[in-house]
Amino acid sequence: MPLSALLHPDGPPIGVAEYSRRLKSILEALPTGVVLAEAPNGRIVYGNSAIERMLGHPVIYSKDKHSYEEWVAFHENGDQLKSDEYPLARVLAGEERPELECRCRRADGSLLWVKVAGVPLRNEAGDVAGAIASITDIDALKAAQMQYFHMSRELHHRVNNALAMILSIANLSARTLRDPATFNETFSGRVCLLGRTQVLLCRSSWEQIPLLEVLATAVDHDLSRVALRGAAAAVPSEVALALALAVHELKINAERFGALSVPEGSVDLRWSCDEHGLRIDWEERGGPVVHEPTRCGLGLNLLQNILPPQIGGQVQVEFAPQGVRACFVLKAGTWSAPAADASALTG
Repeated sequence: MPLSALLHPDGPPIGVAEYSRRLKSILEALPTGVVLAEAPNGRIVYGNSAIERMLGHPVIYSKDKHSYEEWVAFHENGDQLKSDEYPLARVLAGEERPELECRCRRADGSLLWVKVAGVPLRNEAGDVAGAIASITDIDALKAAQMQYFHMSRELHHRVNNALAMILSIANLSARTLRDPATFNETFSGRVCLLGRTQVLLCRSSWEQIPLLEVLATAVDHDLSRVALRGAAAAVPSEVALALALAVHELKINAERFGALSVPEGSVDLRWSCDEHGLRIDWEERGGPVVHEPTRCGLGLNLLQNILPPQIGGQVQVEFAPQGVRACFVLKAGTWSAPAADASALTG
């Protein structure tokens, strides 16, 4: 009895040829690949066009279940599937509904993730007379799972870095600030800055962040007194966090002792870029006379010793009488400029 006759539905009898034509029409309409094999030898007798589109080559009509390696597929670890591991072979060996995810080699040599599920075809007596396998393209799903895995790992890495930075700030703050009220205010301000910067980085998918946004986030609500000027540029996430913290320290110092401590004071924050690197200048104007500090506080320690390696460049701070000046120089490779040059003017 031919395989197609085993699926003959109840109802008015039709010829085997007509039934085969109808069955083939249904299988050809499916978006999922379908392969039929006879029992007990496992000879493949049919494959629809969907499987041909997936793999980019005609159906391979393997002569028996020992020849399924002709399809060439691989486990996730890279090992090639053996003939008896294919769901069709496993059905014929007695399994009821075997499933398998593997990578099939396409005609052009590329690999395609597929999910293969097999089920037995039984005759009136309940004996296995054949096997059918469905082949589903899951390449996009696997890519999404891999992206999710990398994002989760990156998030874990970022959270650990943020916690380490918070702990470092807490230790340094406690070491340099003896007054609990001052410690609370200073530490809270730095942690809040980290939180605002983290939101900015998440919005940019932890990739290149516009420099203007980084600096505006660092000065926060003082944009009316801090003028930001410079060509369009972007920095990676790790540099963005360090820069934001550096500018925040300058802002806090300016609010306590410098230009932002008096109504008439202001800050000019500008940047420029060329083939040598990205230069950022902080210059205070209109504030009280500045004196060289007698000791190195946490802010100055961060600016001069801790942050330069993180931004991949140099930091210079000058306590000029007319106002504090600071200069950050980022080496090439730690920032990027968009194709179309645009100026960023605020304040």
